[in-house]
Amino acid sequence: MKLNIQRPGDASKSKGKFRGKKATKGSKSQRHAKGSIGKTSGPKSKPFKKSHKSSTDTKSQKPRNGSSNSTGNTSNKRPLPNDSSNGTEGVVSFERKSKRGKEHGTLKAKLEKSFKTKHIKPKLSKKRASKKPKASDENISGVTKKLKESKQSKEDEVKEINKLYSQLLVEHRKQEVVTKTIKELIRKIGTENYSIIANKRHISRVLQACLKYGDTSTRSMIFESLKKDFNVTNLNVHSARFLIKVFNYCNVDAKAFLRTSFFNDRNKVLLYSRYGSLVMDVIYQKLRNKEQLEILRLYTLSNHFIIETDAMKKIEQAGSLHQFIAVIDQSESRATCVEMLKLAVLKMVDKAQLTASLSHDLIYVYWKLAENKTELMNLVGPVFGQLLSTRNGNTVLCDLYGYADKKLRKSILKGLKTDFPEAAYNQVNVSFIVKTALATDDTKMTIECLIKPLQDDLAKLVSHPHAHLLLKSILEPAKDVESVTSLKDLATRQQELQEYLLPLLVDLFKSIELREVIENKPSCVILQDTLKTSGNPDILYSVVDVLRDDMDGEMKLLQNLDTLRFLQSLIKKPGDALASLKPYREFWPVLKTKVKRILSSQCVFILVDIVEAALKEKDDETVEDFKSVVTVSTLKETSAALKKKKEKHVGVDILLKLLS
Repeated sequence: MKLNIQRPGDASKSKGKFRGKKATKGSKSQRHAKGSIGKTSGPKSKPFKKSHKSSTDTKSQKPRNGSSNSTGNTSNKRPLPNDSSNGTEGVVSFERKSKRGKEHGTLKAKLEKSFKTKHIKPKLSKKRASKKPKASDENISGVTKKLKESKQSKEDEVKEINKLYSQLLVEHRKQEVVTKTIKELIRKIGTENYSIIANKRHISRVLQACLKYGDTSTRSMIFESLKKDFNVTNLNVHSARFLIKVFNYCNVDAKAFLRTSFFNDRNKVLLYSRYGSLVMDVIYQKLRNKEQLEILRLYTLSNHFIIETDAMKKIEQAGSLHQFIAVIDQSESRATCVEMLKLAVLKMVDKAQLTASLSHDLIYVYWKLAENKTELMNLVGPVFGQLLSTRNGNTVLCDLYGYADKKLRKSILKGLKTDFPEAAYNQVNVSFIVKTALATDDTKMTIECLIKPLQDDLAKLVSHPHAHLLLKSILEPAKDVESVTSLKDLATRQQELQEYLLPLLVDLFKSIELREVIENKPSCVILQDTLKTSGNPDILYSVVDVLRDDMDGEMKLLQNLDTLRFLQSLIKKPGDALASLKPYREFWPVLKTKVKRILSSQCVFILVDIVEAALKEKDDETVEDFKSVVTVSTLKETSAALKKKKEKHVGVDILLKLLS
């Protein structure tokens, strides 16, 4: 029997019925393993022709065992007989039909088997896929339409409320319209819990207007609705303003209710919140002194310790803040109180809630009791601006500024320049401005931050009832200013500031009419200090000219006590710089023209000052001239006339003693 042995590479030419099976080592399962797919070294045979159905299905489904469905894969084809890839060239392997029939030799058969074992969900057709979104789109559009309609209805309702609110503001003087409008507004907004719905802006302002323009019954109704399920945990700016109006316009019961609701041990944390402290500050300021001390006791005395009985009785009987502090300072629980206050101050600084009067009073108590002032200054220094709103806050800052270091002082001065340019015009804040000006060693920084921003309005600064105190503190010899961290002497700091300020003031007084300056009390003080410090003769001669013009008229300057004291001060206490000009010699020629009128009036003491100044300077010429005009006989006649009229004659009697 002659065997038909093919050469390697001629497998594609074979047309026999049987083909040799690839001989591999291992079991049958290993021969179909994943690792042997597509790794034959022989040439690839042509792929099987697939039906249209199977080809389309295989695009969407991967074959099992992770094999690829590409046409170039040879793992789904039987190897030809005598194939060189099996390693047994020239050997023919015959296989029985029964075994070969059990295997699915073609790719089509394998795919059909995989479809039977694993159900693949067919893709939806275009028509079917397009039907489903239509229903969902309709639902979505329906919901959107309803939401838009609901939103539109709410907007219309708000517009109606705002329209009624505007009508109430415009016609608030017509009682009938007010009653009708308020009734309609209450009907629109309902009578729900106002402490919650007042968080909305349009409802809050409507309720505030109803409280302001409504009658007693309306206010009572609003308070009763507020009282039900009262909640202060979700305060915002609108509800806070509403509660402030409730406290201002409602009756005593409402005031007591709000006070007990905010000031209790459970709601102590509201002091550290923005809007809670806003409401508490309004309530606290309206309370009497005794009631304020009760609230201070709530934050000062902890619930976790019991102060001794005697001290507690004294605290309850305290009638002022200073008595309250003195009792705590002498009690055995002083250290615990100080620690309690320190925690409260730390919380307020951390939350930046130091604007309320209550917080300032607590800091004032802590400042009085604390021993480490430097630590307290470092704590409140970065937020010093919040303490400028009350007198107690300014008092604390004025003292603590003396414990601030150079860096913190520089920061405070810059803050005053940028954030508080009008602080010098404030009655409360000007004391702190004066302290910063006198206690800062860096006078250049003081000039840059405090004086230069104000020098453009120097005329306004001079005549202002509060701002002129800054200029006065620089010009007049100051008392001892407590400043622990300052290195320069106070006189040195003051002199450096005067060197910059005096030329500005001299130029100002040379350029303006001095009559108005003299008649204005604050500016008169600054003019007096400028004259005494600078000794400028031009300003002195201008003052003499103003007095000469006044003597020709009704002598208003001499009849006014403030201007009279100003002139007397220049004559009696001229200061070192002005003394060389001898002001009494300049004023005497002007006054002697109306001596008789002066002797019988209250301004007689200006003549006494001229005589005393001349005697002190041993100016015999002026004394003799004075005696020639104001004779002893004239003085006696004037004194007798005044006694007869039962008027005061002390000044004339003093002149008699001096001249005799």
